[in-house]
Amino acid sequence: MDKVKVSQEEAKAFETLKQVIAKRKGSDEASQLVLGFAELTAGYDVELSPEEMVRQMFFKYLQLREENYQDMVLYHKYDGVLDGMKHVLLLYDIKIEGVNY
Repeated sequence: MDKVKVSQEEAKAFETLKQVIAKRKGSDEASQLVLGFAELTAGYDVELSPEEMVRQMFFKYLQLREENYQDMVLYHKYDGVLDGMKHVLLLYDIKIEGVNY
């Protein structure tokens, strides 16, 4: 069974729900909740927000740039990607912590 994709807010709610279920073990209500949320107990993936995706990509290219500091062509290529990302964020007046502020 594939994991369900959920937002971070939903993931927090599911964790709270799991705690409630754990406290009510043994009651009929708990049995119904456990059956109803069986997919969630099998696991789920948390989707990244757009800002988190940009931050993740930014740090990926930052790491690639640092790993290739001896190859000036690759270093400048990755440096250009990082500059481009910052300029697009500036153009759209988007601030992402760790990336452009």
